[in-house]
Amino acid sequence: MKRDLGQADELFDIPAIDFFVSKNDYFGSCNSKFRYKLSNIGETIKAEIWHEDLCYDKANVTEEKDDFALTAEGLTDSIRWLFQEYEKSSRH
Repeated sequence: MKRDLGQADELFDIPAIDFFVSKNDYFGSCNSKFRYKLSNIGETIKAEIWHEDLCYDKANVTEEKDDFALTAEGLTDSIRWLFQEYEKSSRH
């Protein structure tokens, strides 16, 4: 599903809001050093990032944000945030 997010839509292949409303977690990566998790925590979506080539259970989460609304707009905002963080990490 396209959310008109330009490069972020191309980089992240994140499912529609129904996936998260159903209480599923989504894990992804953009390269071996940018991994992320999106999850439903009640009425919000939590986004977490780590910069290790490790699974979530073994990694040290370096950034997290949990105030995205559990709506299509909130999901879009979380993807925008992931993309901003990805761009920051790509500069280093």
